[in-house]
Amino acid sequence: MTERERLNLRVPPKAKEAFDNALIDKFGKKTPYGGVELERELRTVLDEGSLAELRETVEEVAEIFGKENREEKTRSLNGSGSALVQYRIAEDVRTRIMNLAENSDYRSAGRFVGDIMMTYALEDGVVGRLKDKLERVKKAAEREVDSTTGPKERRTNTIVEELAGKSQFDLSDFDQAVDEEARGIGSGKHARKEYLPRVLNELGYTWSPTGEEIFVDPSAADIPDTRDPTTKPYHLMDEEDKHLALKFEAYRNAVLLGRKIFTVSDGKETLDGKPARNTVSRFEIPFCSEICAGAMPHTIPRQRLPAHVNTGVSA
Repeated sequence: MTERERLNLRVPPKAKEAFDNALIDKFGKKTPYGGVELERELRTVLDEGSLAELRETVEEVAEIFGKENREEKTRSLNGSGSALVQYRIAEDVRTRIMNLAENSDYRSAGRFVGDIMMTYALEDGVVGRLKDKLERVKKAAEREVDSTTGPKERRTNTIVEELAGKSQFDLSDFDQAVDEEARGIGSGKHARKEYLPRVLNELGYTWSPTGEEIFVDPSAADIPDTRDPTTKPYHLMDEEDKHLALKFEAYRNAVLLGRKIFTVSDGKETLDGKPARNTVSRFEIPFCSEICAGAMPHTIPRQRLPAHVNTGVSA
C-alpha cells in the first residue's frame, strides 16, 4: 500500500482558503476529500494518473478541429503571509512535486502548490479545464458536421498531390503539406495519426528503418526484409506494434546489455517519449532478470517473440 504523509507546506493564505471553500462547496466538507483531490491535481502536473491520460486524448481531439493546445497556466498569487497545508498525499508524489518545484521558476514549493490549489478553486481543477476545452471542441465540431467521408478523402488526396514525386519525405514535409493543402485541419498528432497512414498507402511508401521518421519509395530505397520494430514511427504504431517494440527492447536490454529491469521510463523512451506513462504501463513488460535467467513471465512466453525479429544473438 502506498505510504501517505502530510503535505506540510506553507502556501499563500488565499490559496488555502479558496481550495478549502471549493471542497466544501463540492462535497459539503473538507475531510476526507482534501488529500484525494489535491493528490489528483499534483499527479496530473506530474503527467501521470487517469486525468493525465484523458488530457492527452482531449488534446488529440482538439487538434482535429485545429484547436491549438495552449500551455496550461496556473493562477499565480501575490501577497505576503502563509498558511500550513496538512492534507495527506502519497509520499512519492510529495517527493516528486518538491523536486519539480525546485527546478521551476517558483521561489518555493509552497508557492508552486499554492498556485495549483488556487487554479483548482477557480477552474474546478483539471476536470474543469478539460470540460471547457471539450465544449470549445464541440462548438467547432458542430460547425464542421459532415456525415460523409468526402472531406477526409479530399484532404488525403490534396496531401498526396503535394508530396507525390518526392523519393522521400519527412514529418516536417508532411506537416507543411497538411497546413498548406488540407482544408479544415492543422498539422499535429491527430493529422499524423489519421492521415499519414492513408497518404503512405496512396503513395505506396513506407517508413525508413533508420529511425529518423523518414518515409520512402521502396523502389528507390534499400528496405530490408526485417526491420527493428523500435524504429517504426510512433504515429504509425497500433497497439500490437507498441507492445512488440517494448518487448523487443526489453529482450535487447537483457540479452545484449545485461540489464536486470526494464522500467516504464525505459518503455516511454523506447517509444520516443511520445505517450504518457499510463499509456506505457498498460503493457505488461517482462523483467530483464527473468529473461537472463531463462524464466520468462507467463504474460510473454518465450515462443511469442516473433520469429522474424532478429535480436542479434544466437538462441
